[in-house]
Amino acid sequence: MIKVKTKRGFSCLNVLNIVSVEQDEKQNVRIWSTNGGFTDTVEQFDVVIRSIEKTLIRIAGGERV
Repeated sequence: MIKVKTKRGFSCLNVLNIVSVEQDEKQNVRIWSTNGGFTDTVEQFDVVIRSIEKTLIRIAGGERV
């Protein structure tokens, strides 16, 4: 699970259900999930990607190569 900051507060997302992360021209970041829904976040794109990477590496029990 990762915790991302949204306009309404915080939201917890399961990283195994994340399909894609995209950013539009206005720098808005949207995280798409397997259920067809999405979560808009106010965090920067790089911060979200880094959180997902760290969590997946922790789940796999490995170290970054």
